Amino acid sequence: MARTIKQLDVGTSVYIEEAGVPKEYVLLKKDDEGCIVLRANAIKRQRMNADNVAKYQGSEMDDYLCDEDTGFLSLFDDQTSAAIIARGRPTYEEGDDECHYISRRAFLLTFGELCAESSTPTEPVSPLVAALMIWKGTNNPYTAREATDDEGHPVIWWLSSPCSATNFCYVSYGGTSNNNFASGSNFWARPALNVSAETIVSDEGADKIFLLPSEDSKTAHKRRYVAPVRRRMIDSDESANILCAFCRTFTPKDSCFDTVIHEPKIVGGVRSYEYHVCPDCGLKMLKNLVESVTSVTNERNDDEE
Repeated sequence: MARTIKQLDVGTSVYIEEAGVPKEYVLLKKDDEGCIVLRANAIKRQRMNADNVAKYQGSEMDDYLCDEDTGFLSLFDDQTSAAIIARGRPTYEEGDDECHYISRRAFLLTFGELCAESSTPTEPVSPLVAALMIWKGTNNPYTAREATDDEGHPVIWWLSSPCSATNFCYVSYGGTSNNNFASGSNFWARPALNVSAETIVSDEGADKIFLLPSEDSKTAHKRRYVAPVRRRMIDSDESANILCAFCRTFTPKDSCFDTVIHEPKIVGGVRSYEYHVCPDCGLKMLKNLVESVTSVTNERNDDEE
C-alpha cells in the first residue's frame, strides 16, 4: 500500500537517487512546510566563502547547494527535483541580532538545530539531534552528530550559522562544535533537503525505503535516451560487487557494464551521467536502443517512399 514520507518516523533512513545512484538520507523533521532530510554522509569539501565573510546567503556554499545546473541540485532528476520544495530557513549576520528568513530547497543545518542545548529540562537535546540519535542507535548526542564521507572517512562539516564576522560554526570529528574562517578548505558540505510531505515512499515491509519508488524510476532507461553500452574493464578486486543503477541488485563488478545516460533538463540542454548496470539491465537497454533505432529508420524509409 502506498504511503508518504510524512508517515515515516523521524530517524528513518530514506534513499534518494543522486545522478541515478541511491544515497542514504535521514528524516529529521516533519511539519507544515515539509520534511527535512539530511544526507547521511557529507558530499564534498567546500569552503563557505573565498573571502572570510561569515554571511550564508549568497555564499559559495549557498550557491553550490542551490545550483540546478552544475551544483548539488543538479544531481536530481526532474521527478525528484519536483518533490524538493522551498522552506523558510533562519539566517543571521554577525552584529545583527535579528533572525532573517530565506527560502531554500537545499541548505545546511544551523547551530541552533544541532548543537545548542535545549531550554527544556525534559528534552536535553534538540529534536533534530534526537532524530539523529534514533537513526544511529545511540544515546550520545556527540556520536549522533559525527559524520563521514561516502568512503567512510571521518569529516568535519559546516553549519550555516556565523559566530563572528569572519567565522562559521562547524561540527568536529567528535561531534562537538567549533568555528573556523569561512575560507577553510578542509571542511565538508552535508546538505539537507526539504521534501514535500506528500511524496510517495516505499511500501511498509520494503528492505530499504526509497523516495518515489515507482517502476518507472527502477527502469529509468525507458524514459531516457541511452547511449551504447560497453563492457567494463576491471583492474583489481574482481570479487567486489556493484549496485546496479536500475534494478538495484548487487552484481560482481567484473560482469557489469558502464553506460552514459543523457537526460533532458527542464530549462533546456542535457545532463550526462555515468552508470553501472548489471548484465540483464544492460541487455534490455541494448534491446530498447536497437528497437528505437529500427523504428526511426523505418519511419525515415517510409517518408522517403
